[in-house]
Amino acid sequence: MHSSGFLSTEDSVMPGNFGLKDQTLALRWVQRNIHHFAGDPDRVTLFGESAGGASVHYHLLSPHSQDLYARAIMMSGTLFSPWAMGGAFRDVALHTARLFECPEPREHHAAQEVSQDLMHCLQGVDVKNLTLSLMDHVSFNFNPILMGPRVDGDALPAEPEVLMVEGRYKVTDVTSGITAHEGGLCDASVQQ
Repeated sequence: MHSSGFLSTEDSVMPGNFGLKDQTLALRWVQRNIHHFAGDPDRVTLFGESAGGASVHYHLLSPHSQDLYARAIMMSGTLFSPWAMGGAFRDVALHTARLFECPEPREHHAAQEVSQDLMHCLQGVDVKNLTLSLMDHVSFNFNPILMGPRVDGDALPAEPEVLMVEGRYKVTDVTSGITAHEGGLCDASVQQ
């Protein structure tokens, strides 16, 4: 999963959270097929490390995936990590469009129309080039993550803190821990 899994224009055209939605589809596949591998659909455990740990935490809050696993393990990452929630999604999407020389939005165009034009342009970009271009946005000063999930009223129905306080999360066994060298990428950039 890479950053374009969370590319968003902050509207219904490109609402974002495609990464979480793709993971939910994968969990549905596991539920339908795990018996072919001598697995038990009632004993699926989610595991993620770093950004994957934060992703597991988001699935604890997402109403679309809560019934697709039994337990969760978060290693060196939760949704409360400072890098785990995205921001300025529309600005990043517009900047990305400029990198690929997409037509500039006109002042009289409605936001939805601008989003449609942007989406159509970016659909013509090779995914490898799109992924590499997203590095243009990244300053590795302690935050190598460009985009993450956003509150969209669907995959993430409200701010994580609100969902937690209101008890709108999966109640299950959760294990959380850290790895010895987490943040090594950030450490390397500081040493330069």
